[in-house]
Amino acid sequence: REKLIFAPLVFMTLLLGIYPALVLDIIGPSVEALVNNYHAVIPADAAAALATH
Repeated sequence: REKLIFAPLVFMTLLLGIYPALVLDIIGPSVEALVNNYHAVIPADAAAALATH
């Protein structure tokens, strides 16, 4: 019974370890948008911190 549970987990782990582009191609645009939003906020936070000093 444990083999039935772990077989798909082992398979997916090996698959993503060997060919990570399957997931990276899907999540890439979302991650890029998140990073762009993060970088847009950083200068605003830095300016606010400088204005309070």
